[in-house]
Amino acid sequence: MRDRSKDEAMVEVFQADPSYAMELLAEVVRDGDTDELAILERQLSAAFAAGSPNPVSWPAFWPRMVFFMVLLLGSA
Repeated sequence: MRDRSKDEAMVEVFQADPSYAMELLAEVVRDGDTDELAILERQLSAAFAAGSPNPVSWPAFWPRMVFFMVLLLGSA
């Protein structure tokens, strides 16, 4: 059995609980940590990309993610 990467583990968490993904995104945006935001963006993209096990959650999630990204960029 191989070990999972942290990204793989987080992808599973986000797919199981998209509302947690949204809360975490909001917290990272509030903190303004661009490095952490880049990591989270990579994990969210993997979790909700087309063909993922939970693609239905992505369309509802995407507008909120864009909103928070705009807020972050506007405060930089």
